[in-house]
Amino acid sequence: GSRQLVRQFCLLHEKYLSKIMNIPLPKTGYLLFFLLSLALSLSLYKLGDLPYSVHGDEGETALAALDIAKGKTGIFGVGWYDVPLFAFVPHAVTMAVFGENTFGNRLGSVVFAIATIPLFYLLVGMLFTKRIALTATVLLATSHMWIALSRLGLPYVQTTFFVVSTVYFLIGGMKMEQKKFFVLGGIFLGLCFYSYYPARIVPFLLFPYVFVYFPKAKNRKKALVHMAIFLASAVITFIPQGKYFLEHPETFSSRTDTVFIFSETGRQWTNYNKSNGEVLLEQTKKTVDIFRGDNSTQYGYKGQLIDYITLTF
Repeated sequence: GSRQLVRQFCLLHEKYLSKIMNIPLPKTGYLLFFLLSLALSLSLYKLGDLPYSVHGDEGETALAALDIAKGKTGIFGVGWYDVPLFAFVPHAVTMAVFGENTFGNRLGSVVFAIATIPLFYLLVGMLFTKRIALTATVLLATSHMWIALSRLGLPYVQTTFFVVSTVYFLIGGMKMEQKKFFVLGGIFLGLCFYSYYPARIVPFLLFPYVFVYFPKAKNRKKALVHMAIFLASAVITFIPQGKYFLEHPETFSSRTDTVFIFSETGRQWTNYNKSNGEVLLEQTKKTVDIFRGDNSTQYGYKGQLIDYITLTF
């Protein structure tokens, strides 16, 4: 039965899908402009409204941003729930320009959400092809979850922007061997530690690329210099926040310790009184959720983390 299914798919690909994939693409610039316009309109639509599911974390973000704007706190250190203070700066800026209200706070997220889309296209295009990059970018920009997170006054999509920027500039530097790419990549790597906690995983994402880079490098001495530039830029950028973490080491991982899926509080929130393996299985089901298609409505989003269309691709 499975062989027959595969055979039918191959016949379908030969008859229809291969023809679709060979259709000439319109000019990329027009498509990206249309996609950005669509994403922006979806992100701004009734942005200032307060739905029944509005979360208190948005209020905490706005309050932390207002403290920065009014000079009550600096931009280096940590604030609410030990989130780096720098993460609230964009929200402070947008509220200063557009008003101290829900719209002004959430606009701090919209800016990063829209800026991530073309950068994501460039990254995927550099790794694969223009067609794959366009397909992936359309999936990202129209994703239910991405739009939902883009409309929250929280530093979630800001984190995504920093991660995508770091990966793009580092890989771009490796491919084009230009020092400015390594400098920018290092700066964005440093900024990952000024944003929401998940961005701290980026060094682990970069390791496979660095591991492959050196054996393939034509001039290993030059490659070593480039990596030194990359790391130096990251360290210099990180110094002000790093100094704070050295003086207050408990703040570096205090929040992550409580949301870790195997922690006591993590088990309480998810109601998983099970073994670590079972907890991991349950969390994986919640991410893909092929059979139930339902996730937490904590931030007003209801749906599986990886939608069916993306799963198919």
